[in-house]
Amino acid sequence: MLAVYRAKSDFVFAVEAYEIALLRYHHLRIFIQHRLDDIARAISDLARSFGHLSPAADVPEAELERVRASCETLSNEFHAIQSYLLDYRIEVMNGLLGDLFDRQVPRRHPLSANFKTLTEVATPEAVAAEDQRRVIDAVTGLSRCGAA
Repeated sequence: MLAVYRAKSDFVFAVEAYEIALLRYHHLRIFIQHRLDDIARAISDLARSFGHLSPAADVPEAELERVRASCETLSNEFHAIQSYLLDYRIEVMNGLLGDLFDRQVPRRHPLSANFKTLTEVATPEAVAAEDQRRVIDAVTGLSRCGAA
């Protein structure tokens, strides 16, 4: 979990150093930050779920299956983050340097319709609505993991 928070911190620091040039991509950065927060929360929840088990305990099959499903979900979320970071890099390169070099890096096209690119899932309107919901949840003490 600490590694996820460190990665988020490094990402935010790198982007904020050039925020004025990257302002039109702000919603994409916020979307990625929200996904990293969700992953960290899911890891924390998974770790807490082991708190009731003793080290020598026989773990019921249903509990093991729940853990396997949680781990697969986390693995999928990490894969999505990697893909979104690639998309972010492409958007920034094309936006800042595409006109200068008179060409652009091709956008990613997932092989399966089940997967979406960053610009498909992180529209400015959707990100603003999610950000507002998260602020309200934080102020009112509500907490949701993975809502997008």
